[in-house]
Amino acid sequence: MSRVACSVMAVSWLRVMVPPVRTVRTTLNWDATNYTYGNLKPNAHYQFGMWASNPAGESTHVDNTAGIHTTPAAPRSVGVTRVSSGRVRITVDVSNSYATSVTVERLFDGTWTAVGTASPVNGKATLEDTSVPAGVVQYRALARVPIYGTDTGRGMLSSAWVSSTTV
Repeated sequence: MSRVACSVMAVSWLRVMVPPVRTVRTTLNWDATNYTYGNLKPNAHYQFGMWASNPAGESTHVDNTAGIHTTPAAPRSVGVTRVSSGRVRITVDVSNSYATSVTVERLFDGTWTAVGTASPVNGKATLEDTSVPAGVVQYRALARVPIYGTDTGRGMLSSAWVSSTTV
């Protein structure tokens, strides 16, 4: 089960915006300092907001507008095309995920070697491997997304690898 925990100070309820966009309202005890929201779905984006409420009314809210992501879905496919001797174009379909980058590796002679990373455009990321050794090679790719909004410095989540056919 995936869960997220947050620290709270004297709030009487917490709003969790869960995809598809809907609000889950949770009432907390007056002295609550932590809250854990469970059952997070993979390949999703969540935003959290908090308000305090008492007989005088509700406070302004505090939102985590950047939100958090959960582990992205693995790429739908990894397509490869030999462009010329020593060059292969790799196209990775991540239209099924929130991926912000794709990492690609090449398998040759039993060893995986990093080829590079690319940002998807309209759900597809394309790289060109210009150092392809002579012989049969295979590629694999994974989707990546920052845990917190777009802040890559606070950690990244990676999908499972998906392999191409050989070329």
